[in-house]
Amino acid sequence: MANEDLAAQVLAPFSALQELINSIILFLPSIIAAIIILIIGWILGRVLGRIIAEVLGRIGIDGALRNGHLVAILGLELAAFCTD
Repeated sequence: MANEDLAAQVLAPFSALQELINSIILFLPSIIAAIIILIIGWILGRVLGRIIAEVLGRIGIDGALRNGHLVAILGLELAAFCTD
């Protein structure tokens, strides 16, 4: 009986450590999934950013913004925006 009490006292600090390790192991799949989702989102953002930049470059939005000719490219009239 005394040996069992002594063993329980010796192992008591390790049970908290064991619970901590179990919690970390159970949480790892969530962390890995979050990292994977983050990487996929980052890659998609980079790809879509390049595609959008290429499309806007081909239709001349960049140059139109620099020259102030955006209204002419989009075919809009300034009167549509002026509501005095």
